[in-house]
Amino acid sequence: MTDTYLLAMQDAEQFLSFLHSLSDMGAAMRRVMARALTDPELYSHLINQHISGK
Repeated sequence: MTDTYLLAMQDAEQFLSFLHSLSDMGAAMRRVMARALTDPELYSHLINQHISGK
């Protein structure tokens, strides 16, 4: 069970590092990220697209 938590934490750390590097690109990228993460319709579309493998 501990290995599962460790893997989840490592995945989360990589994802957050990726978001942080995108944020370092400036205000325009932060605006795009904020819209993608807070717009329920856009977020749902992106997640469903990723899950279906398109």
